[in-house]
Amino acid sequence: YIEELVACDSILWHGRMFYESTDTATYHTTNAVGCDSLVILHLTINHSKQYIDELTACDSIVWHGRMFYESTDTATYLTTTMAGCDSLVILHLTINHSSTGIDEQTACESFTWIDSVTYTESTNTPTFTLSNAAGCDSVVTLHLTIFHPQHTATDMEVCESYTWNGQTFTTSGDYTYEHTDDNGCTQVDTLHLIVNHPQHTATTQSACESYTWHGQSYTTSGTYYYTHDDAHGCTQVDTLYLTINHPQHTAITEIACESFVWNGQTYSTSGTYTHAQDDENGCSQVDTLHLTINHNSSSEFTIVECESYTWNNTTYTESGNYTQSFPNAVGCDSIVTLHLTINHPQHLSIVQSACESFEWHGQTFTESGDYTFTHEDENGCTQVDTLHLTINFPAHTATTEYVCHPFFWNGQTYTASGDYIFTHIDANGCDQVDTLHLIFVDTTTAIISHTYDFCDEESATLEVISDLPNIEWNTGETTPIITVHESGIYTVTASQGQCSISRDYVIKPCERKILMPNAFTPNGDGLNDVFCIPEGYLDQLDDEGFEVYIYNRWGELVFTSRDTHFRWDGTVNGRLFLNYTYSYLIKYTNKSGAPDVIKGSVIVL
Repeated sequence: YIEELVACDSILWHGRMFYESTDTATYHTTNAVGCDSLVILHLTINHSKQYIDELTACDSIVWHGRMFYESTDTATYLTTTMAGCDSLVILHLTINHSSTGIDEQTACESFTWIDSVTYTESTNTPTFTLSNAAGCDSVVTLHLTIFHPQHTATDMEVCESYTWNGQTFTTSGDYTYEHTDDNGCTQVDTLHLIVNHPQHTATTQSACESYTWHGQSYTTSGTYYYTHDDAHGCTQVDTLYLTINHPQHTAITEIACESFVWNGQTYSTSGTYTHAQDDENGCSQVDTLHLTINHNSSSEFTIVECESYTWNNTTYTESGNYTQSFPNAVGCDSIVTLHLTINHPQHLSIVQSACESFEWHGQTFTESGDYTFTHEDENGCTQVDTLHLTINFPAHTATTEYVCHPFFWNGQTYTASGDYIFTHIDANGCDQVDTLHLIFVDTTTAIISHTYDFCDEESATLEVISDLPNIEWNTGETTPIITVHESGIYTVTASQGQCSISRDYVIKPCERKILMPNAFTPNGDGLNDVFCIPEGYLDQLDDEGFEVYIYNRWGELVFTSRDTHFRWDGTVNGRLFLNYTYSYLIKYTNKSGAPDVIKGSVIVL
C-alpha cells in the first residue's frame, strides 16, 4: 500500500532520514495474516523560507511592534509559511534623518526669498521647510543683510570744461554717475554743472614794414596772443594773425647777346638801369639791372670722306652744306658751316657655283661659303666685294651586292663576280663615278640533327650547314646550332644580300606509355570510384579499333566496351566483390596508326 506523508525540511521513516520529496522509497513488512506487505512512501518535503524586507524611513519606524531609530540589517521576525513551515524575515532598514540649514544672503534695497516674501530690512528669523536629498524635512533659516547705498548731489560752475569721475563735460547740464559702493550696491551721484565759455577773438591783418596792436609794435609776420579776464572771470585769449610785407628791392646782373628786354623795354648797350613799381602787396619796390651786351660770330670748313662723316655727334651719309651753332668765347652764337663731300664705294656681290673647287682673286676655294675681297677704289675708299660660292661634290657611290642569279645594273646584266664602274653627269653637272662590288654566293643549305632518338633524350640538337652568314630559325634564334625540346616543324632561313633560302626539319610526336591504375575504391566518395583510362592519356588513343576486356580469376569475361571513355564500377551482375583482383586486356590504335595492347590487373578495394 501507499503511505502519504508531508513534513518540513526532513523526516525519519523506518529508520531512514529523507530531506527531499520522493515517491519511490519502499519498506517490506508482514501484514496481519503473516504475509509480505510492501509499503510505498509518497513523501512531500516542504522547506522553511527566509527573505529580506528592504525598508527606508525618516527618523524612525515601527516594524512588527518594535521601534527603530537607526539603520540596521540584523533584526529578524519568525513566522509560518502557507505550508506550515518556518519563515524567517530579515529586516534591511535605512533610517534617513531630517536636516536644518542657514541661508546667508545679502542684498541692496530689498530681497525676495523662497517664501515669496520681499524683505527691505535685515533679519535672521524667517524659516522655510524643504525636502532634503533623502526625502526628509530640511528646515532653512534666512540670515539676511540689506544694504542702502548713499546717493550724492554736487553743484559746480566752471570755465570751458569740467572733469568728473574720469569724464570731461564742456556744456552746462545735470549729469549722473552710477557706480558700485563698498557693499556692491549701485550708487547714483548727480552733478549740477554750469560751464561758461569766454569769447576768444581772432583778427587777420597785413601791413607794410610794421603794425601796432594793444600798444605793441610788430615788424615781423606771425601769430600773436593777448590774454585777459572776461565778465565771468574766465580767461579770454584774443589772437592776431599778422602778415608784415617787406618790398623786395631786387638787383640783377644780366649778360645778353645783341639785346635784352626788361620790364617791357629793349636795351642794346651795356649799362645799369632801374625800375620803380608797387609790389603785389601794395608796397613800393625799386629793381636795378646791371646789363652787359655781347655779339655773335661765324666760320666755315670743307671735308671729303668715304661712306659717312660724324660732326658733333651727328652722322652725315650724303654730300652737302651743313651748319651748326656753338657758343663763342663770350657765350653768344658762333655759326659754323660744313662743306661736305661723301664718296660711296661700289661693293660687288657675286653668286657662283663650281665642281670640286673655284679660284677667285688668286685664291682657291674647296668649300661652299660667303667670301670677301677688300681693296681701295679710285676715290681711296675701301671697297668690299662678296663671293657667294657653292662647291658641288659628286656623290661617288660604292655598292656591294650579294646575288645568286644574273644582276642588272645601269642598263647592263652581269653574270660573274667582279668590280664594275659607271661614269655619268650628276644633277649639278659634275662627273660622278659609281662602283659595283658584285659577289655571286653559294646557296646550298641543309639541316642535320646531332641527336639519335628525340623521344629517348627528350631533346634534339639541330645544325644548319650553309655558306650564307645570316641565320634565322622560326624559334627566333639566329645561331647555326639550336636545341629543341618539343616535336614539330623547325624552319631555318639563311640569307646574304638579295639571296635567301629556307629549309625545314620535322620532329614527329613521341608516343607516351599509357599507365593504368592497379586499384580503385567504388565507395561513392567521388574519388577513384571507377576503373577507366586516365584523362591525360586519352589523346594517345584513336577511337577506331578500341576494345577493353575485364576477366575474373577464373577467366570469365565480366566487362567489355569499345568506348575509349569507358567507366567500370567494379560490379559483376550487379554485385560488388571487395578485395578481389581482376585481369584486363586493352587493344587500341595509337596516334601513329600502329596497333598496341595494354595488359594488367586491378584490385577492387
